[in-house]
Amino acid sequence: MRKTIFLYIGYGRTGTTFLQEKFFPKLDVNYLGKSEKDYPQWLIDLHYLDDFSFQKEKNRIREVVNQKSVSKNLISSEAFLIAGGWYEQFERIKEIFQDFDVKIIMSFREPIDAMLSFYKYSIKAGDILTSFENSIDFKRTPYACFKRKSIYLPDYYYTEIVDTYFKKFGKENILVLRYEDFKKDKSSYLKYITDFIKVTPIKIDTEIVNSSPKIGETEKLRIENIEDMLKDNFRTEVKLDVKYKSVPEEFMQLLIQKLKGKSLGYY
Repeated sequence: MRKTIFLYIGYGRTGTTFLQEKFFPKLDVNYLGKSEKDYPQWLIDLHYLDDFSFQKEKNRIREVVNQKSVSKNLISSEAFLIAGGWYEQFERIKEIFQDFDVKIIMSFREPIDAMLSFYKYSIKAGDILTSFENSIDFKRTPYACFKRKSIYLPDYYYTEIVDTYFKKFGKENILVLRYEDFKKDKSSYLKYITDFIKVTPIKIDTEIVNSSPKIGETEKLRIENIEDMLKDNFRTEVKLDVKYKSVPEEFMQLLIQKLKGKSLGYY
């Protein structure tokens, strides 16, 4: 009898931290990762080894997964939809889990809202210094990382991702979720997952974790990060004015036009 692997492929900023910390480990299923305290090395290798190294190490990774697995297993990781590399991750899923019955849980969020949330979270972490509109890369050049901006627009072409997984694994083996439903009714959202996995629903604290700052606070943080960068790298202490400007409407319309027909019905 073949083992089953459930892969929760959730975009960051779609409730993944909440699920990884509060929900998945408590289900009646063998949870293999990830969480804040447990990010297994084999899973890191699956995601981040370069192609040459992955081909050398894939049998080792496959053996580790097989050894850790029971009849029903679950893995959650945002990196399956890693920036600019979701198709590479798709190919790796096929190789590593070829001995399993693979079932996929995918979560999406209104794309512009998702980009803004990622932007605000990255500002909070000190990873982005530019304005929102200057942080988005429209070109399909995922491997020019040193040239690419922080937010890669093709990552939000959800339709092509879902279609690719449908063709390989079958619609009946894929559960597509939307973050908006999670925010609206967390209990029902979680029941979609337990019904799909076929485990008993559980009651948990549904308080959100890992929230983003508000947009006004984001601009203040961004300016402070720039000041710190100048101080650390150029020994220059300056105080910049904090003047929050909303994202230009024409830029928002451009994003909508780029996403039309590609974002799983959001636009």
